[in-house]
Amino acid sequence: MILKKFNTMYSLLRDANKYGFISGHKYLDNEDLSRIERIVYRSNSDAESDQHLVESYENKFSSFFECKNNIVSFASGRMAFYSLMRIMLISPGDEVILTGFTCAVMVNAVLRIGAKPVYCDIEKDTFGSCPLSIAKLINTKTKMVVAQHSFGIPCNIQEIADICKKRGVFLLEDCAITFDSKIDGRAVGNFGDAALFSTDHSKPINTIIGGCIYIKDDSLLRKMRDYRQEIPSIDQDRQINLFEQFLFENMINRECDTIVRSFQNVFTVFKRQLIITIKNKRRKIYLEGDNFNPTLFPQLHDSNYCNYPYPAKFPAFMAYIGLIELERWKTERENRKQILASYIKTMVNFRIDIKEVLPKSYFDDHLEIVPLRFVFSNRRFNIAYKSLINTFVDTEAFWFEKPIICCPHDITLMGYNAGDAPLAEEIGAHIINLPCNLNETVRVKNKIY
Repeated sequence: MILKKFNTMYSLLRDANKYGFISGHKYLDNEDLSRIERIVYRSNSDAESDQHLVESYENKFSSFFECKNNIVSFASGRMAFYSLMRIMLISPGDEVILTGFTCAVMVNAVLRIGAKPVYCDIEKDTFGSCPLSIAKLINTKTKMVVAQHSFGIPCNIQEIADICKKRGVFLLEDCAITFDSKIDGRAVGNFGDAALFSTDHSKPINTIIGGCIYIKDDSLLRKMRDYRQEIPSIDQDRQINLFEQFLFENMINRECDTIVRSFQNVFTVFKRQLIITIKNKRRKIYLEGDNFNPTLFPQLHDSNYCNYPYPAKFPAFMAYIGLIELERWKTERENRKQILASYIKTMVNFRIDIKEVLPKSYFDDHLEIVPLRFVFSNRRFNIAYKSLINTFVDTEAFWFEKPIICCPHDITLMGYNAGDAPLAEEIGAHIINLPCNLNETVRVKNKIY
């Protein structure tokens, strides 16, 4: 069994003492793991069963939205984003508005199409896309607005939707880091023309890698499905690598309740050695190397850039994991909401003025927030405060400390100039993210109430 391969690796992590942002499916039993392994190793030998799994997952995912069976899955959220732009015939000369409070892979998808990314700002009360900023940027070249819901907090999406409808611009809700949060009982993802979701291992629904697009228009949906049908699958060797990574994360979470799952920090140290140990060769596990495009940036070089098909189909074994994740989501969402309440109560107990420090959305009765991370930003929380937090949380994994995170080069190459999103820059300089994926055992042991 592959599980035996990881005994040495996870012993290296015994001294880890920080909480991270990745959950490792510790609820899965050996029967589940064996079933997933069988799906991986049959590769594409049973295409009909694989397709059935993926379709079942898509149907289950779409049950959270107003239009049923309108989900199309891909190997990553950015691939879904790229594919949508492609079937919409977005091309050079067109503009796509997205926030500077984003990841380089989203920007790179726009650049792959040949369009121009235009950066809007965020709002301090939601950390999401700002309607006023978007309204100022829309022009005759604008073909799409990407409105981001951040950390589980809905942005002012209805106002953005009204602006886009009035101006005749396609609205894509970026729900990559927000799932099942609601505005007056209506889930995010239902307000735009389409919605984008990511299901990689740092997101609300964890399928290791993956993403999907929710499309309301039936004609566009058919085109997307036809397009997805023609794209390649991820090769079996890489799927096996991903499965082994899945087992590794699962083992750490099952065996080390009191160890923080800090894979951005701790796992990175052992990543190269882990790959050598398993495969006797160096190879990236995730769909990495897609944070810049060497065709567009010939002055930069990366021999490992995107050594996988882009876009690619969603693997069947991940669809099976996704079905289990969605089945248990009701319990998970309540757990995360309780953790959010616990964080807020803890801050009150420490006599922190929460109305001053926290985004106002946390106190908005119109919102039901299912948090991915507990987040706030305040100038009072300086480097010393972050250093203190770093004693128990992997602060290296904080998101959006600077515009366009995960960018390996000067962000001006992505078309972003200082001041394009001034509030995002200011908030990012003092941002704190805390994990909301703590299980009940961890919460009790650490007295997070």
